[in-house]
Amino acid sequence: MRVAAVAVVLSVIAIGTLLPWTRPMFMNNNYATVSGALIASMIIIPLQTVIPEELAFRGVLHGALNRAWGFRGVARGRLAPVRAVAHRHVARA
Repeated sequence: MRVAAVAVVLSVIAIGTLLPWTRPMFMNNNYATVSGALIASMIIIPLQTVIPEELAFRGVLHGALNRAWGFRGVARGRLAPVRAVAHRHVARA
């Protein structure tokens, strides 16, 4: 199944590079060197897509949970044990 999926993706890419009207989409100067491709894939793309999407999703999720049940989701449950441990360590000192 995986081999078939890889074959489909590679054939679509090959057809896209052979068609004259889609060929310019594959010729991006940002990926001409390995360092340019690494910078684009590790810094530029995450900053432009992943971070704004996560912020928007988390903001909507927390707002909806707050309206529905009056709390802000998983963070409240995960911070309570941390606070308990911190209070024990402060009390011992």
